[in-house]
Amino acid sequence: MKDLPEDAPEWILVAPLPARSRGGKLVRYPLVNDARTLQWFVDYGALDLHTWASRVDKPDRPDWAIFDLDPRGGDVAEAALVLREALDALSLAGYPRTSGQGGMHVLVPLARVHEPEDVRAFVRLVAGAVDRAHPDLGVSIDAKMNGRGQQFVSAYSARPATSCVCTPLTWDEVTSPLPEFTTVDVLARVKRFGDVHAGVLRGGQRLKRALEAVATKAPRIRE
Repeated sequence: MKDLPEDAPEWILVAPLPARSRGGKLVRYPLVNDARTLQWFVDYGALDLHTWASRVDKPDRPDWAIFDLDPRGGDVAEAALVLREALDALSLAGYPRTSGQGGMHVLVPLARVHEPEDVRAFVRLVAGAVDRAHPDLGVSIDAKMNGRGQQFVSAYSARPATSCVCTPLTWDEVTSPLPEFTTVDVLARVKRFGDVHAGVLRGGQRLKRALEAVATKAPRIRE
């Protein structure tokens, strides 16, 4: 569900934005920016929340690039560590998290200057380079969730299929078998460590040099 439900209270803020999947029709995306609004959606039955990679003031300028790692019989922790090596070689920081459904995500914080098409091209190029260098990993690294208007599961969302939580990790915690966390685990974890992914929203990283390093003919980056 993307539109704010008709029976939602009037005080919930919305961002009317066109959706390509609806022929450009405006969708009233709710803004869950405070505990009161979040509580209403929990009471409404929204268990796992999906968000854009950008904020409402600049919907076409993502805050991060998303690497979506699907195990497909392989070891996602091993693949994530290989991906980290690739990002390190490009002088880019990445933040790992469990998907809550057996996979992993790695988020690369960005300065809010890139268009979604450029971000998706970057993820596709890096994922392709990792796959060519390590074809035996058996893990799919998906780039499609970096398109404009794509919604991706939010950190700390519970996943109904598994009763686990999409949980931010430190790189030291990326081990095999991959740890999984329940809602009780995550509450205790945040109380102890705080938000280990706070840096994701600090951005600052640009992709032009990284793209030029991984592609002989890199797409033009508009900055």
